[in-house]
Amino acid sequence: MSSSSVVAALLSAAISLSVRTALAQKDHGQDVLEGLVKATGLSYFIFEGTERPVYIVAFKADNATGVDRWLVRVAYNNARKNWICVSCTVLDMDDNYSFPARLKDRLLRYNSEVPGSKFSWDEKNGDIDVEWEVPTHLATSSLLEAMIRDVAATCDSEHDELAALLK
Repeated sequence: MSSSSVVAALLSAAISLSVRTALAQKDHGQDVLEGLVKATGLSYFIFEGTERPVYIVAFKADNATGVDRWLVRVAYNNARKNWICVSCTVLDMDDNYSFPARLKDRLLRYNSEVPGSKFSWDEKNGDIDVEWEVPTHLATSSLLEAMIRDVAATCDSEHDELAALLK
C-alpha cells in the first residue's frame, strides 16, 4: 500500500470517528488531547513547563548515526486547542544557524512529494523538525498513534541524509 493510500485511509477513519470521540471525551470532563494520547497505548510522559502540556513519546533510534532516541512531542498548536501538532527535532544546530540551500531544497522536495509529515526549519533556534498537524475534531487515537510513529520513523530514516547535507 502506498504512503498516500495509507494517509487517505487514516484520514477517512479519522473523519468517521472524530466527532463521537471528541464529544465523549468532553462529556467526561477530560481534555481531548489527553484522552487521545492515553488511548494510543504508547508510553509517554508529560512536560508541563509551557503554557499547555506537551506529551512526550520516546522511540529508540535504529538508523540515525549518533542518535539513541527520538522524543516526539504532542501538543495543541494554539490556545484555542483546535489543532494538534506532533513534532520531533531531527537536527539541532546552534542558534542562528544558516542552513545550506541544498538542505532547504531537499526539505521542500520532501514536503512536496510525501503526504503527511512535513519538515520545517527554524534558523533562529537552529532546528529542523518533522511535523504532522491535524484538526482536533478530526483526531482519533489510531490516527494520532500513526502520526506519532510516522514522525519518529521519518526522523530515523532521514537523519543521516539531512546531516550529510550540512557538510
